[in-house]
Amino acid sequence: MVTGCVSNDKTKVIITAENYPLDTVRIVWMAGREFKGEKVPLKNGKGEVEISAPEYTLVSIINDDPAQRITYGDGIIPSPSINFFAEMGQRIRVQFDGERWPIARIDGGKVNEDYMRLWGKKGPLERKKWELMRVLYSSEDVDKEPLKQEISAIREACQQMEYEFIPLNPDSYVSLHLLPGVRTSLPFEKYEQLFLNLSERVRNTEMGKSTSEQIAMTKKSLPGQPAPDFSKVDKEGNTIRLSDLKGKYVLIDFWGTWCIPCRRSHPHLVELHEKYAPKGVYFINVAQENDMKFRDNWLKVIEEDKMTWAQILNNEGQEGCDVVRLFSVTTFPTKVLIDQEGRIVGRYLGDSRELDKELEMIFGGK
Repeated sequence: MVTGCVSNDKTKVIITAENYPLDTVRIVWMAGREFKGEKVPLKNGKGEVEISAPEYTLVSIINDDPAQRITYGDGIIPSPSINFFAEMGQRIRVQFDGERWPIARIDGGKVNEDYMRLWGKKGPLERKKWELMRVLYSSEDVDKEPLKQEISAIREACQQMEYEFIPLNPDSYVSLHLLPGVRTSLPFEKYEQLFLNLSERVRNTEMGKSTSEQIAMTKKSLPGQPAPDFSKVDKEGNTIRLSDLKGKYVLIDFWGTWCIPCRRSHPHLVELHEKYAPKGVYFINVAQENDMKFRDNWLKVIEEDKMTWAQILNNEGQEGCDVVRLFSVTTFPTKVLIDQEGRIVGRYLGDSRELDKELEMIFGGK
């Protein structure tokens, strides 16, 4: 039995784990722009800790069991996390079975009650998707196309669940948290309307205010709008000021060394550079890393991926100039094409072939 009071400014996390081979479990969350975390010792599969996470922050339980990761090339795809929301003064109970990860039961607090109504349906699908991904990436002796199609179908089903949850739960903080996940699949106007339809109470939370600011910034970085100016120092120590590049087309690639889809897109980006840099397109890569300690790895990946053009680490001087925030980038990779007048031509998510078509339209006859 758990006894004692929970501090009003903390969340007590009580974990019960079955079939989990490690004697600790790691939990992480964001506090501002910093990652915070705790390792919770497990005794007979049980452990607890009090954390000082901001109210309603999403907290993730990370599966550090090496057997649960996918090794792909030089990178690692971590297993999906089990998530819950911090609620000050509350006890949050998380129960999971390592053999059925990331399916979990979460109890404690109104927000987590809302979240379980979604995760109870979505968790088994995430489990199925993860099993398929392990087969896809770990075996060369399978027909990969059907696996990819099934994974894509599950991903779409999960996103549809989230999309349906939001308008049905306008006074739930969970709906606000889900918005970024559905943003990329919706027209901007529809995404904005989903936010405006949330209750005033939810919109006035810290995350709600931040989302409102982000929407306002996104409006300024939509196609047809003047690109926000910035000044940053690249890896060679040169100052790059966007306004100095007027008269040229500029392609900005937002990425991170941690982002496997970003790394996969780089060979094609190198091809685009070889084809269009001689025609006057100025290429800039803007990397967002989880921590400045990854700077050496950033430099290593740039060399490995043969990216010979301007390279900016957004983390450096981020307090004074945050290019990722200026362009309202929440999905990586994102590419932004800017015309000779400094206006945004288009935004392209992932390894988008729409960018290829746009560049071909502009330069095809030249």
